[in-house]
Amino acid sequence: MEYMITIMIMAHNGREILKECIDSIKLHTPVDYEIVIVDDASEPPFEKNEFPENTVIVRMPRRSNCCNLRNVGM
Repeated sequence: MEYMITIMIMAHNGREILKECIDSIKLHTPVDYEIVIVDDASEPPFEKNEFPENTVIVRMPRRSNCCNLRNVGM
């Protein structure tokens, strides 16, 4: 059975830590996956070309709470 999982990451700034997180996901995830990054109004904003092809970036226009970020990511 083939399936794909979605990994959702909520982030505000922390670009280097986010890249380390994604590197770890690549090493430890043996199935197909996509990554959804919910950018909590980072400055400068995260750019699609910074991350693997299977990454979707959802940018929030202003800071929000974690519950709202989860809802937006889903």
